[in-house]
Amino acid sequence: MSRSRSSSSSSYKRIGLPLTSGPKSWIGKLHASPSVEESSELDEVTAKVLDTETKLFDNFKTNLRTDLNRSGEMKNASTEDSKDIMHLLKETDKRSQWLDHIN
Repeated sequence: MSRSRSSSSSSYKRIGLPLTSGPKSWIGKLHASPSVEESSELDEVTAKVLDTETKLFDNFKTNLRTDLNRSGEMKNASTEDSKDIMHLLKETDKRSQWLDHIN
């Protein structure tokens, strides 16, 4: 067993990794709980991210609502324009009917 241990430690030395960078040190880091300071920092960052995300989403909703209102206004305006155009065409047709009688 000591032979396999020495070969594994020599393999770490060959690739330039310290002996403490083996799997056991990573397992220890995974199982370690964060300190109170790290936890409060994480809470602050999470709160900032959520606040920013909420503001962005609120702005998106406002912009979407504005765009939808504008498109509704444009639709109403185009409907009014088409009614006006149809009215003008009918008036033009009425005024030009006398030409039909001449030809």
